[in-house]
Amino acid sequence: MFSGSTHQLPYIRDYAEARAQWDKSFKTRSAKWNQFQRPLRNIAQRHYRLESTNPDKFIDVLLYSTIMARYYAPDANGHERRLYMGDSSITSKKFMWDVLGHSGADNWSFNTNGERIAAPIYNRWFFIDTDGAKFSADFCFIAPGHIDTEKSRHTKHWKVVSTPADLAHRAKVREVWAPYLDLMMYRLPEFEAEAELNYAMGRPFSGSHIAWENTTALQKMNAVLLEGCMPHEGQIDALVRLSQTMFNGLASKRGYAQGNFNLKPSWWGKNANDGYAKLDKPITAHDLRKSVHNKLEQIVNAKVRSGYYELPQFVTEEAMPGGTRIVGESDPSK
Repeated sequence: MFSGSTHQLPYIRDYAEARAQWDKSFKTRSAKWNQFQRPLRNIAQRHYRLESTNPDKFIDVLLYSTIMARYYAPDANGHERRLYMGDSSITSKKFMWDVLGHSGADNWSFNTNGERIAAPIYNRWFFIDTDGAKFSADFCFIAPGHIDTEKSRHTKHWKVVSTPADLAHRAKVREVWAPYLDLMMYRLPEFEAEAELNYAMGRPFSGSHIAWENTTALQKMNAVLLEGCMPHEGQIDALVRLSQTMFNGLASKRGYAQGNFNLKPSWWGKNANDGYAKLDKPITAHDLRKSVHNKLEQIVNAKVRSGYYELPQFVTEEAMPGGTRIVGESDPSK
């Protein structure tokens, strides 16, 4: 099924909208439909549906066999309990946004104080309802877009951080590679003369391809340097090739961003690309060193962050840290 079709479905963002859809006239002789089910759009699309054995109490919103949301009828105070379950598929993410009005793990709402808070709907469940259905978010809405955080919960999440050991290893890698990066900076005129700019490396979201044999040689060189030994010529040659590749990538991206620079894809014809000399802003030794070092850290796996700390539930926007989050009910380090 094409995920884009979810935008044609109605909004089902709360119990009232679910009940209005449920109460629409429904008649079919198809054996595929049961009396506890209702279509979201038409009877031909059974994978989009509502289900409930007691619609006066709750209504489920399903995508295929997954209960994406369960809406309980509001209580006497008008407060509404809503359960959600995330999923990593493209269709599920679009369904979450187009139908349920939420954005999954990056979902935001407001607390009772009017502060903007993270209200994530993760892909890992933490809660099992009375009928065995699993959910990753249990929210109590007291008003549109406002959650009572004292009566709500979501799957635990953890911030990934560098431990002192990670930082020490990273510093050691930086130290042993420093003399060889200095040597590469002396070769900057050579890299300028040999520069090859192309559209594939310059366009947004593109990267510089590093050949497997160069990656392997640099990983071995890293091990040799950490042991206090000297690398052999082939490993240093791999570093030269890496430096040239990173230089080409930096120059290509600057050429792509420069309005008067000719950097066309190959299918546009045989017009030659402009050369490095036509760049308004040349690549400096600092630019190249930073780029090569960052790539080296990736290649030798020096960017590992093995520490974790648990983030609070419903973190305010001001307190929400950036970076990678790990989701799960148990400590990831154990």
